[in-house]
Amino acid sequence: MAQVGIYVPISAIFPDANPTFSSFRSLLQRLSRTDVLFWCARLNHVVSGQSALSHEQRQAFGLQKLFSQTEIGRLDRFCSTQNRLSENTTVFFRGQILELFRWAVLYCDDQDDDGTTFEDPDVRRDFVQACLIASDLWSRRVHGEALDLSHGLDTARRRALGPFRKTMEGSLTPGELSQNLGRGWQLFREHVPRVESSFESIFESATHLSTEDYYICWSALITNYAKPASETTIFCADRMAAPTACPELLQRFLALESQSPDDLRSSLWPNVDRGSSSPAEDHPYDYRPLRERPILASRDGRLILVDPVFSFDKCSIGPLFHALPLFNANHLFQVFGKAFEAYVCDLLERAFPKVGSGLATPMSRNIQDRDVGGEQYEIDACLNYVTDLVLFEIKAVWVQEPKLSPKSSDALIGLLRERYSVTDKSVKGAGQLARVINALVMRQWLGPRNEFAAVRTIYPVIVVNDRLSASPGFGIFVVDEFRKALLPHMVSCPGELTARGLRIFAPVVLTVEDMELLEVSIERSGFREILVNYCKWSPDRMLPFSDFLAEMSGLGLVLANRFLAATSMEVLNRAIGRLFPHVANGESSA
Repeated sequence: MAQVGIYVPISAIFPDANPTFSSFRSLLQRLSRTDVLFWCARLNHVVSGQSALSHEQRQAFGLQKLFSQTEIGRLDRFCSTQNRLSENTTVFFRGQILELFRWAVLYCDDQDDDGTTFEDPDVRRDFVQACLIASDLWSRRVHGEALDLSHGLDTARRRALGPFRKTMEGSLTPGELSQNLGRGWQLFREHVPRVESSFESIFESATHLSTEDYYICWSALITNYAKPASETTIFCADRMAAPTACPELLQRFLALESQSPDDLRSSLWPNVDRGSSSPAEDHPYDYRPLRERPILASRDGRLILVDPVFSFDKCSIGPLFHALPLFNANHLFQVFGKAFEAYVCDLLERAFPKVGSGLATPMSRNIQDRDVGGEQYEIDACLNYVTDLVLFEIKAVWVQEPKLSPKSSDALIGLLRERYSVTDKSVKGAGQLARVINALVMRQWLGPRNEFAAVRTIYPVIVVNDRLSASPGFGIFVVDEFRKALLPHMVSCPGELTARGLRIFAPVVLTVEDMELLEVSIERSGFREILVNYCKWSPDRMLPFSDFLAEMSGLGLVLANRFLAATSMEVLNRAIGRLFPHVANGESSA
């Protein structure tokens, strides 16, 4: 597991600074808005971008660009005093940078010399102080009193579900481009149109782009301006589009995905008047405006990707939200849910292919059947090894940002139960798995052809599309809800249950990224073996499977997804053929 790190307080670098919100506001009012926003984006690209850089190297970028030698000396002394290595010390992180970004949008204004203000060391000093105060603002807003143990550990865990998710989000890095791009292409070029034939035409009406155009443009943009460990992040629409065979296509795309600082002020701070009383420092922060249009456009034509995570997310999910205004929302999310389920089932079929007549494969999908009493059972997918059974429940849902506040913990628990458990209105997620397992325990239903009659061990798995749903603590919530819905049982050992002779593992939550990495990796380690090893590694499911997978990766046991790599290469080749046909045809551009 990763070593515990430490975040640098402002007092360590600026001992005379006054870290109040009023001082923070004053610092921002001295800075030029667009320069601050572009520097936030540049820092964020290095700190949270996809890269082989170490944590220490990522931090060094900001230190070398913004800190004076005196300030670096104070940082070194702080690390020495705390007995911390610089590789475990954090000055800049994603949550802090996005926190600073939103307040800069509100309180900064463009100055006459915007574009060059950071050449002044006093400006850089003010910016660094604002960054360090933003760390505290982020922490207080995200955590509140969620970690207070005075009401017991169980209460603290429930209250911390939202803050744990936000904490994970604050240090998130994007997934592999091949996974995001390949998944998005498969979902919106293959699966969604099969479920809803009108999706493509409605998307074109909303964006004046085809989904192919959309992915061509994103692949061109990210491969040029979100390169790992590169500072080449600022670009110009005209210069990017001019050398291509379709400049108008890229111009339309950039207009669709970009916004100005004034646009951001309106969307991030609706109905807030800077001249009146200031908003509270823990004012809710909905990232939606940044997710929807993650490219920042300055008045002089410069463009930059604000956040690599939001940018990569657009590759995998962007078309859904662009089409949403022209669809019935409930219908469109149902369409996406069916498409996502088909995507995961296709992945399982590639991992466990049929051989010959198909009798040799353990994999089945979309099982629907009734018992003798007429009770209906549904299984999204399963792996049947005769005595061992892996059950998959596939969920494509999101959690609204306001429910993640420490003050909204009860509302969040209620929402999660609606999405993943048993309520008066529905049975979903962990409840659905428990319902099927209860029937197997009671032997009132053993599959459409009694194919589960010999099962003795069951591995319940929930697959989610939103990787933040697998943040620390969520697995415990799923296990608790599962056990409430399960028939009387005993805990045989941590993470394992028994009911009427059946061995039942506590549910495992896998993100779609986890599933994609496992597709090829199970060639070296069996799927059941990996699940068992994870269950031993985190018996209470407090730690997410992605952390376990990271340890496996360090041992060389995680392999890239070949199918998605090939799909993303197809998209990139289409981009080259469309935008640079002379290159695709092997012609000289001279």
